Amino acid sequence: LSSSFPAFAKRFIQSLQSANVLIAYLPGTKDIWSKDYMPIQRGINDFVQFVYRPSYLFEPEDLSHTISDVDALCRAIGTTAVRSDILVDGGNVVHYGNKVIMTDRVFEENKQMSRKEVIAELERMLDVSGIIFIPADKNDYCGHADAMVRFLDEKTVLMNAYKYSDKKLAASIQIILKQKGFEIIPVPYDVYDNDSLDSAVGTYINFLEMEQAIFVPIFNRDQDKNAINLFAQLYPGRIIVPVLSTEIAEEGGVLNCISWNINKSA
Repeated sequence: LSSSFPAFAKRFIQSLQSANVLIAYLPGTKDIWSKDYMPIQRGINDFVQFVYRPSYLFEPEDLSHTISDVDALCRAIGTTAVRSDILVDGGNVVHYGNKVIMTDRVFEENKQMSRKEVIAELERMLDVSGIIFIPADKNDYCGHADAMVRFLDEKTVLMNAYKYSDKKLAASIQIILKQKGFEIIPVPYDVYDNDSLDSAVGTYINFLEMEQAIFVPIFNRDQDKNAINLFAQLYPGRIIVPVLSTEIAEEGGVLNCISWNINKSA
């Protein structure tokens, strides 16, 4: 992160330090999207490691050289994980307690298995009794849930305030979530004037949630203020820290994507 985006990295590190967040570094990484390839936490000192070989790193161009050696990373930081053979990106696992939301991209990535087999393996490895599947955003080459929805609590889901052609997608997601009993709160979503569909500029829902603070990506846009005010209302007991994130957002991800935040408390 510091070598590829030095100005952003400096701002981000200063923001973390300002909120007294303990920072550690992952050695030997080959790209900045650590949320996707690092193990997923199930409990204290309890992790599951899925296979990270997403199709978008092979088509339309071969970017397999950007895949980090997660086994080496985990050895270096003293972390062990239970392994699964199915392909899952961490950014496609949005969880809160025993609840998980994923997009249906996971079925495309594991075509060698039936839908029933994929669900059974996910439930077993994530240690949950049910997973809520929503349609992936076809404009998002990654197909990740954390660019679309996040949990506020066990009964409430935050969701992009989709507009224009995305209203059909929004309606489909809302039906699924409401059938599961969730309240939905719209979060500002300001991507429609971006030069590229790959850009995440204007995606505020990809914030970084920590115990003491919420780090909100901002982009020098009019919606920044609305997003900051909303998060202040949603998380009244936490510090709200805006982080200018345009550089990394232009590459397709924001703050949640670049962070592997784990719970070490009993």
